Amino acid sequence: MKKTVFCLFSLVFVLSVSAQTRRRTPTTSQPATTSQSAPSRAPRKLVETVRTQDGREIHLYDDMTYDVAPSVAPLAPATVDINIKAGVITKGGDVKPVARSEFMIFKDDIKPIIATVNDRDGKPLDVFGFYMADEYRLLDNGLAYTTALQKLKPIIVGTFTTDFEGNASIQVPRSDTSYYIYGSFKVGRSSCMWYLKFVPNKNGGLVLDNSNSAYCG
Repeated sequence: MKKTVFCLFSLVFVLSVSAQTRRRTPTTSQPATTSQSAPSRAPRKLVETVRTQDGREIHLYDDMTYDVAPSVAPLAPATVDINIKAGVITKGGDVKPVARSEFMIFKDDIKPIIATVNDRDGKPLDVFGFYMADEYRLLDNGLAYTTALQKLKPIIVGTFTTDFEGNASIQVPRSDTSYYIYGSFKVGRSSCMWYLKFVPNKNGGLVLDNSNSAYCG
């Protein structure tokens, strides 16, 4: 009997100690989780662009930062300036400036266009015929010249009139293909006509004289 009571007492003691041990064992805490992510950074805005002399661009942003773009080749200008000096040597040997004379600049060769117009004799115009139709408008009331000029208007890129010293300047669209300059001058018994091809790919000058005229007489 005593032995049975002792065994029951021992079992109760063991169960009590085991329960206390379980209560004292700390539980492992789990890290807190959140469903919210860190706020994203707003994109920076370009405030100003500065171009340096060597062609680079500096971009300034609203967050006080900047970056430097690589150097780029400068853009070619859209127009070029052409300076003209015109003069002729007359039959008497004098040098006369081509004063107060109007010139036209064409972006294409005028020959195919004026060839569609007939002169007063019914022949297709060439450059010399176009000049003669201008000089002698009274013979056909200016019909051949004005008809040809109307057809040429779409390819005219500019006109200019020389001053009393034979000088002029004009700004024309830049091109790597040929332009054509046309004009004439008459003083006393001497007259000259020019139909000259040039390439306006940079600023420059043209000298018009007897040596590069299409006709001088």
